[in-house]
Amino acid sequence: MSWGDVDLKNKIIHIRHSVKYDRENKKYIIGSTKTPKAVRDIPIGDSVIAELKRQKARLAGNKLKLGDAYQNNNLVFSAESGKILNLNCIDAQFRLVIRKSKIEHRTFHDLRHTFASICISKKANIKALSEFLGHSNIGITYDVYGHLMPGDKEDIANTIEKHLAGAGA
Repeated sequence: MSWGDVDLKNKIIHIRHSVKYDRENKKYIIGSTKTPKAVRDIPIGDSVIAELKRQKARLAGNKLKLGDAYQNNNLVFSAESGKILNLNCIDAQFRLVIRKSKIEHRTFHDLRHTFASICISKKANIKALSEFLGHSNIGITYDVYGHLMPGDKEDIANTIEKHLAGAGA
């Protein structure tokens, strides 16, 4: 994601590209998203905006420290040198954080799964969630992330109980 994709004033991140590995040239490149539906706008909150501002300051420090050696690709998240981050390094860093935290093993992609499952459990609008995740239709969202969270079956039973109790009045 480049800084041109970040609109701090309107609290939106525009998803327009993705990072891919170019096997022929053996390097990471910025390319199109996986599907046309993956192009989307993601609303962000104040805590994300604050972190993005801190990230911008860190990058400015890297630029000053490295001078002409810094590759200004205008990326929000980059290697210290400004180059595109190696996706394997991101995964390795995430595994290290998980291990140090002494929590159950998780993959980086599990964060997306957890986010979607919690949103579904909290009764988020499934159409909006599907668009947020970049799915082409809500069926994909339900199929991939719609497993029931603890308590959801009980919520269904309570809903029908309330309806039936009101129906006899």
